Amino acid sequence: MDSPNILLDAVPGFIILIVVEVVFAVKTQRELYDVKDTATSISLGLGNLFAGLLTNSIIMLVYSWLYQFRLFTVPFYAWWGWVLCFFADDFSYYWFHRVSHSVRFFWASHVVHHSSEYYNLAAALRQNWTGNITGVFLFLVVDAVGWL
Repeated sequence: MDSPNILLDAVPGFIILIVVEVVFAVKTQRELYDVKDTATSISLGLGNLFAGLLTNSIIMLVYSWLYQFRLFTVPFYAWWGWVLCFFADDFSYYWFHRVSHSVRFFWASHVVHHSSEYYNLAAALRQNWTGNITGVFLFLVVDAVGWL
């Protein structure tokens, strides 16, 4: 059984919500969108997608190699394993995001995400193209290696 790709499944809903937000902005005469800014957000999102296609296979090789050095194995069939992994993932993401804001090397890549002058749903698409090559994926090693 193939596992669902939650990102691809979410795309139609995300597009619908952006359209709803644009309609709301027009009806209430709020300046929430700019054509150039939105085009930039979409371009950065697509660039991130294509950069990920190139680098994610290398990252999976690194994770697979590191797996042999794991200290423990979390069984996927145990309820507590899911709870543990939920908190481990949240903990890892918290530290990745905090470090991305406080360490210049990581901020140089992460700042793209915060570069829009508009706070709207399209701005969420502003993702960097360099995250994987800067080593951000190492923050998720605990999650990737401890599972299975």
